[in-house]
Amino acid sequence: EGRDTVIPLFILGLERTGSSLLEQMLSQHGDIYAAGETHHFDNKVAPDVNCIDHSLLNCSMSFSNEALYLDRLRQSYLEAMEDTYLKQQHKHSNPNGTSPIPNGAKPFYKFKYVVDKLPQNWRHIPYIRMVFPCAKIILCVRSLLDVAVSNLFTDYKLPFMYWTHSLETIAYHLREYQDTISL
Repeated sequence: EGRDTVIPLFILGLERTGSSLLEQMLSQHGDIYAAGETHHFDNKVAPDVNCIDHSLLNCSMSFSNEALYLDRLRQSYLEAMEDTYLKQQHKHSNPNGTSPIPNGAKPFYKFKYVVDKLPQNWRHIPYIRMVFPCAKIILCVRSLLDVAVSNLFTDYKLPFMYWTHSLETIAYHLREYQDTISL
């Protein structure tokens, strides 16, 4: 029993579609750890896949090497999620404590699911399916017009939310979203 038994559960969609509420509801279950909005998939997995044909970047690998490579990507991602969990647990424990897992806290590998709720991960749906064939993907959906208006009037201070600053960029982003989720 180890971290490789934990199944990723990705909550995806456009911003302002209810993903935070869904994550809060799921986190109430004892078998689910909600990691919040992490960039672990972007940082640990996405750099190693080809954006054009959704394959691994090193296309000269044999099948057995590809399987090992995918396993390494899975382990790297789950290790980052476990680190996030340990940091959150330690932050909420006694600051003078020496144990990485406070008394009474569940070890990471005892969870059945770990939630990664970064709505922008919809861009990685093909990669998620390739790297984590057993992962659960929940796509939060809302009227595209409602999403557009809600995002236009939300004052995001984050640089990656540049697309919310004009109707033209919102329309482009929504088209890209529709194209990706239809794969």
